[in-house]
Amino acid sequence: MTDIYAIIRQEHPGCILSKLPECEAASLAADPALPGEFLLVPPMSLPLALPTEFSVGPADERDLDFALMKEVLCEMLGDYACIKRESADGTVDHVFKHRKEECSRNKLVVVRSAVHHLNHVIQHRKVAFLSIVGKPREGKSTLLELMRRQLSGDDGLPLFRCSNSSEKACTAGLWVSTRGFLTKASEASPQYRPLLLMLDSEGLFADDGVHQDYFVRLFTIVGVLSSVMILNNKISNTVAEEFKTPLARLAVMYKGFFERNPWFKEHQPKVLYLARDWNQSQDLFEDSEAWQEVESRCSSEEGPLHDAMRFIKEAFGVVKFVTLPSPVAEIDKNDIVSKSLDGRFKKKLASIVERIVEPSLKPKSFTNSNGSNCYISGGEPLLELLCSTAEAVSTEIALDWPGALQRFREKATLARLDAQVASMAEEYMKASRGHPLVIEALARDSLEEAALKTLKTCAEQAGLVVSAERSSLKIRGPPSQLRTLVRESCPDSLKMVPLLEAFKEHLKKEQVTVRSGALEELAAFGYAASTVDDLMHAYFHKYFLDLNQTCEDLEELFVQRELAFVEKQVKCQMRAATSKEDVLHLAESWQESFRQGGSVRQKDAFQLATRMISEEATMIINRPTELVRQAATYTWLHKMGLTLDTQNPQYTSLEDALKDVEGDRLFAATIRPEDVFFLAQEQLRQPSEPALCRHADVKVLISEQAEHFQQATFKEKCRRYHSEVCRMLAPLGRDPASLWRICEEFFGMENPESNGEAFSELLQGALQVRSSGEELAAIEEVKVLTQGVGNSESCLGLVFREQLQFSIEHFCSSVVEAAFGELQVMLFADCKLQLQDKLKELGVDVLAVKPNHSWGTDKADKAWNIALRSAMALQTVLKHQATFKPFQKMGLQLPPIKWVSKFSNKALECWKDHVCRCSSEEDVIEYKDTFEQAVACLYERGNSFSAAGEEIEVRVRFSLVLFPVRFELSPALLQEICPRLQFHADSPMAL
Repeated sequence: MTDIYAIIRQEHPGCILSKLPECEAASLAADPALPGEFLLVPPMSLPLALPTEFSVGPADERDLDFALMKEVLCEMLGDYACIKRESADGTVDHVFKHRKEECSRNKLVVVRSAVHHLNHVIQHRKVAFLSIVGKPREGKSTLLELMRRQLSGDDGLPLFRCSNSSEKACTAGLWVSTRGFLTKASEASPQYRPLLLMLDSEGLFADDGVHQDYFVRLFTIVGVLSSVMILNNKISNTVAEEFKTPLARLAVMYKGFFERNPWFKEHQPKVLYLARDWNQSQDLFEDSEAWQEVESRCSSEEGPLHDAMRFIKEAFGVVKFVTLPSPVAEIDKNDIVSKSLDGRFKKKLASIVERIVEPSLKPKSFTNSNGSNCYISGGEPLLELLCSTAEAVSTEIALDWPGALQRFREKATLARLDAQVASMAEEYMKASRGHPLVIEALARDSLEEAALKTLKTCAEQAGLVVSAERSSLKIRGPPSQLRTLVRESCPDSLKMVPLLEAFKEHLKKEQVTVRSGALEELAAFGYAASTVDDLMHAYFHKYFLDLNQTCEDLEELFVQRELAFVEKQVKCQMRAATSKEDVLHLAESWQESFRQGGSVRQKDAFQLATRMISEEATMIINRPTELVRQAATYTWLHKMGLTLDTQNPQYTSLEDALKDVEGDRLFAATIRPEDVFFLAQEQLRQPSEPALCRHADVKVLISEQAEHFQQATFKEKCRRYHSEVCRMLAPLGRDPASLWRICEEFFGMENPESNGEAFSELLQGALQVRSSGEELAAIEEVKVLTQGVGNSESCLGLVFREQLQFSIEHFCSSVVEAAFGELQVMLFADCKLQLQDKLKELGVDVLAVKPNHSWGTDKADKAWNIALRSAMALQTVLKHQATFKPFQKMGLQLPPIKWVSKFSNKALECWKDHVCRCSSEEDVIEYKDTFEQAVACLYERGNSFSAAGEEIEVRVRFSLVLFPVRFELSPALLQEICPRLQFHADSPMAL
């Protein structure tokens, strides 16, 4: 049953199941699912206000009344949890506790979620409440049920829970019926009659430990809501002592409340004092005489009864007194509703309802600030009134009734405006006889008159109102039927126009009417005009939503139909055009027709149509180029070894396809336009293609594609070459962008595959590798990476792989050779390997060793040029100078000179071909060896040279290495000996 209850709680909240045919017990969600028929039992009442904690006496969980209450409070509303509690005598009670509020039997809270559920019951009607109050366990719920049967004229399910117990009350808090009855207090038509709802309240002033403040709050809520309030009391006659006691007790309990809240008199209900189980049967006239006798007796006798009668008259005004005999011979509250009632009881109850209760059941009204009356006509104002009253009423603090009434009036005004708009929507539908919208079908030419006749027949068969003219039809009907007719029975060749101006004008007029009244009413509550406009929009959107949505749907449907027709016409005409100018002229003509109020009137639709026409024109104009591009791509890639599937392209672009071409084929590829001509011409002459394709210049289009293909191939070659160059030169840490420029320059040369030295020279000129220890060490790593070419063979192909390997090796050799141009150390030794081993043993970090043939080969020891990795290695040489023989036989070596000057923009401009390195931060320009032959030789003497009129001083710089140093030379002495030399104090050997 769990799954069944899950569905019921979603579709029928608050209902329970009871198995037929007996229907004596509830079927619970925890029960196993059994075959059979079940009765769906709905809740007939909902709680308006409840204590945050209350108990229900021993009850079977399958009792229908208890199961309904538990389903409503715990599942439907979800505000309470039901807990079993075992008492000392072993009986089990069920306790309901509020899930959020502090739990107390003396705390009364408004059940907000239940009030919201009443909206579908009230439906914007004015509401009158009939309530009953009195002592507990005196049959209030039973009496309400009997009066409900009298008012409705049928039996049905009981509205409120009735119990047979004379010890335990069955009602807690305040409950309202979920079934309403139209009152007879007004002669208006049924839809405007007030709705009667019944209120059943907990017995007042029970001796069960509940504080009196709780009952005062409860009674106040009932009194504020009620149009008619019945004071229920079981007495046998007016002389009996039990008649005096309730009156005196009411006076004591309520007197203080009425004194502190004088506003209650302005909104007091009609009070009916009902004496139950009267010891004799008497009519209403006799009841009135009995009450007058009591008033007369009480006015002459001082005492509690006199005070009670005086207070009741002051508090409630005119109080009707009626009596009711016992309904059955043996009183049993549980059986009263099912037993045959006593005839005298039924007759007297009918008389009370028809002559006293019904005439007084007028909706409770509260005067607004502008003098008009506002009513309880929805869940929001009812909730506001309940909350304001419940939170403020106490036996010590007076209720801020003006503030509470102001908030209630605001909610009631909003509810009335909401109901007014709802009524307008209903009236409009009635006035249009259920056919609120009109559409028109137009024939575009005389050939479509047959289609109009067919559409007329379909519309009449669907029950729509049709008026025919010469070349058009006007069809009136419900929105859904109009939409179905257009979609299913209307040919695309007919032009459909929605005639919705009448509806829109009516809607606009009604909005102005409601807004004018709303501005005046809501201004009293501080509403700005913009806020009122937003409310009006929300109300009209709510109740005219279906019609508005249908109007929008119809307009959108007609626009889409018109766009489809336009698209078909545009495509047909443009595909027949033979020149680009004709296509553009057609596009402009169609767009101009829209601007002049043609087929599509809406702004969004106009933009959509304009965009569609532009896209179609662009597609047709570009179609010849696209076909030639496809033919060229297929042909040239096929020559490179790629097989393309024209039906399911596996590449999104030419660049992606070139990445899969093998290196040998890519670098050896030649792009010849004549290879593509026949295939492209065949594609362009296909009958399915636009006429513009058959008039295109094939040779020009192929030439454009050849240029594009060559550019793409050039970039792919550069990309592959650049990738391998970056991998090999990674130890140098150079910027990839500079390497990309070198690759582009290299492939821009003629015959790059046979010009490896040119790439090496480009590297040397751009990278400017210095002959320092760190750079030379990186060169050694480059050599290793060059030998392991990785995937360069498949990437570059055999020829370019070998060419790149040669270029990098040549570049490395040039850098190493330049390192020996600036000699650091020259040593003498007989064998190179022994010299290298000895230097390694001493910890001298050597970069390279090569023989010095200029020293002479006739000496016993050979001379070797040593390039050291770092200054630390030079320090190690000095350390072992006295102990290592080769260090003691050192001579003198002068490396090549360098020409340098301070940084100058004019020097860069004039001598840019001879600049080796420049730096504005270091304020220096270093020149190549060509500077001496091209510039310095033109001057006979001096260091000043002219660069575009600016005198530039260019000096010679070189390094001098001396070995051995057998005595200390102070920097001052060296400066005196060689005044024009620059000394570096951090190295005693480098000058």
